[in-house]
Amino acid sequence: MHAVQLCVVMSEELLSILQKSLDDELTSEEMSKIDTDLYRAVAIRIREIRESMGNGDSQLVNSLLEKEISLFYDMAESLLRIRLHKFLDRAIHGKNEISLTPEERYMVEPLYDSVKRLLRISEALHEGHPSVLAESSDSYSVKYIAVRFREKVPKIAGIDLKEYGPYMPEDFAVIPMDNAKPLLEHGLAIEAWVSNP
Repeated sequence: MHAVQLCVVMSEELLSILQKSLDDELTSEEMSKIDTDLYRAVAIRIREIRESMGNGDSQLVNSLLEKEISLFYDMAESLLRIRLHKFLDRAIHGKNEISLTPEERYMVEPLYDSVKRLLRISEALHEGHPSVLAESSDSYSVKYIAVRFREKVPKIAGIDLKEYGPYMPEDFAVIPMDNAKPLLEHGLAIEAWVSNP
C-alpha cells in the first residue's frame, strides 16, 4: 500500500494492518518490512478520533472512542518495542538492519554508538586489554541536557564546577545530566526537546 493511501484508510483497515504487522514480527526472527508511514497513519487516526469526541455524542460513544484510541496506541507501541528489541539483538550480533521506518531510525540512531561501545568493551575484556578499559573510562565526559523548569530552583553547583541558576518556572537551561536527574525525578524540571530549525 502506498504511504499516502495508508493515512486515509478507515480504522478497521488500519487496525488490520497493525495486527498483521504485529503477527509478522512475532512469528519471524527477521524484522519485517512495514509501511514507512504506518506510525504516522496511527497518529493521524488517533488525532481524528480525539477531534471527533465531545461533539454531542453520548458518554457511551466517547467511551468506545477512548477504547479505540487505546487499541491503536497499544498495538503501535507494542510493534515499536518488538522491533526495537529485534534491532538491538541483531546489532549486537553485528547485523545491520535496513527495514526500519523513519521513526524507528530516529529511535535507534543513538543505539549504534552504544552497541559499538559494548562490542569494544567486550572485546577488551575477552582479549585482556585493560588499557582499552582505562581509555574508555577516561573518555567519559560530563553530559548535558536541556530542561524546562516547572518550579523555582535556587543556584546549583554543577558537577562540572560551574554555577547554574537560579531558575524560575518556565526557564530553559542546559545543565549537566547528573545535576538534572534529581530535578527531573522530583518534578522540578522536565526534559526540553530542542530541534534544529
